[in-house]
Amino acid sequence: MPTLTSDLQIFPDPEQLCRAAAAAIAQMIGPHRGNRFRLVLSGGRTPETLYRILATEYAREIPWCSVELFWGDERYLPHDHPASNAGMVQRALLDHINIPATQVYPIPTGANNPASDAAAYQKTLQRCAETQAEGGALRFDLLLLGMGEDGHTASLFPGGDWLAEQEAWAVASRAPVVPHDRITLTFPILNAARHTMILVTGQKKQPILQEMFANSTAAASRYPIAMIAPQGEVQWLVDSAAWSGDAPR
Repeated sequence: MPTLTSDLQIFPDPEQLCRAAAAAIAQMIGPHRGNRFRLVLSGGRTPETLYRILATEYAREIPWCSVELFWGDERYLPHDHPASNAGMVQRALLDHINIPATQVYPIPTGANNPASDAAAYQKTLQRCAETQAEGGALRFDLLLLGMGEDGHTASLFPGGDWLAEQEAWAVASRAPVVPHDRITLTFPILNAARHTMILVTGQKKQPILQEMFANSTAAASRYPIAMIAPQGEVQWLVDSAAWSGDAPR
């Protein structure tokens, strides 16, 4: 959850925010050349802009052969559906970079059963965890997250049983808007990430963001995003529309 010592950066607009995020991601991945860098992708319009910048300006600079891609959540739709997170990433990023298909792990949506596909993704994550020297929960090198206008992150919406999940890393969830069926990663694996980057844009998110930084403990009882408590570093990238006043010191 945010604290007064959180790394908070405020940008004039979403474009500059995404350019800064892209540069930071490239810098993080660079030293991993020859080793696996595990990156969790987020859905949404702001990440789509970020992925297009990575695809056009960093296609050759980033050693994509060292990167493994995962998804934080997915709408329960075919991957070729216009609203699919996997489909968006394919069009914005994957079609333009040289990354082995065996290192790309989209959330499956083909079983006509969200719980079954969530369990299948859990097995994929467990297989990847087995290759880590420290064992235990899979630790992503970088987790990208956003925040909805209701304070949700990934597909962890307020009020659901998925917020209390302590064992499974991937579960079926329900959204208050269509498409209702979702699959999402859960807090045990999200909070194990080595580095978390949270992208927040838009004026409608300003009240929740301000409340969280003013009283993160109280906010945690209302907003799933405030339940993010990473073991590693956390970085908030926020545009000026989502933030008013000075950054906390």
